[in-house]
Amino acid sequence: MTDNKFVLDFVEKYRKLFKPDDVVWVDESKEQQKLLVSDAIAEGEVTRLSNSA
Repeated sequence: MTDNKFVLDFVEKYRKLFKPDDVVWVDESKEQQKLLVSDAIAEGEVTRLSNSA
């Protein structure tokens, strides 16, 4: 998350315009990366190319 008012106002403006189910703040953590990749695989958005994690 950020304290930058410009960024927060920008996100809020487009959240209201596009009405997404959720807004996710990416923090670049390994845990979040694993979650985003597993969600994308489950949704068929990406394909795992190897068995290594």
